[in-house]
Amino acid sequence: MDRSDNKIGATKSTITVPQPRSKLSMSDIVLVRRTEPLQNNQILDAFYFPGGKIVPTLTDTLKGGAGNILPFYFAVYPDRTDKDALTLTMSFYKEGQYLGAAEAPLPQMQPDGRIPYIANLPADKFTPGTYEIHIGVIQGTSKVEEKVAIQVD
Repeated sequence: MDRSDNKIGATKSTITVPQPRSKLSMSDIVLVRRTEPLQNNQILDAFYFPGGKIVPTLTDTLKGGAGNILPFYFAVYPDRTDKDALTLTMSFYKEGQYLGAAEAPLPQMQPDGRIPYIANLPADKFTPGTYEIHIGVIQGTSKVEEKVAIQVD
């Protein structure tokens, strides 16, 4: 709102939703604000996982230190024609400096073909700064990768 003229502005945006791919793919990585119980009518919601539904945060700043967590969510869409196992790798960077990587198991595929993944990383060792988390998934000869930037206070 413009306080001096007491007016509100709006912007119109266009969103293009591509057709689903049959090859290995993954969603963007979303920082999680909280989780909620899943309602029956939300079963096809893009943010559902077997334990409920995530509510994304609108900020990229999270609290580090003891007792805090860094929660994030993404979904993997495997190639259903490829019977090779999926491998998930998470790599961590601070201020562009490589910190390390870890592999993690993926949960089971849901009836709609997605593999939803929610992580709650302990923030004990995350000191203030800018971090990037790179998520890579490999299936046979195919690989996808997404990344998210997080500001830790």
